[in-house]
Amino acid sequence: MPLEWSGLSPELLLTLDRESTEGLRTQMERQIRDAIRAGRLEVGERLPSSRELARRIGVSRGLV
Repeated sequence: MPLEWSGLSPELLLTLDRESTEGLRTQMERQIRDAIRAGRLEVGERLPSSRELARRIGVSRGLV
């Protein structure tokens, strides 16, 4: 089952699929880049700390 995380605003939604052949780090990086390109993340908008993001999506801090 994919994990979802919405950041400080509903415009950012990460879905990590642990069964995908694509690695979790790659999925996360791609989705954040897509959010930037699509304008869902504004210039200067802050993401949560790596510790908080890792906790919310259920991965290690090192992965984040």
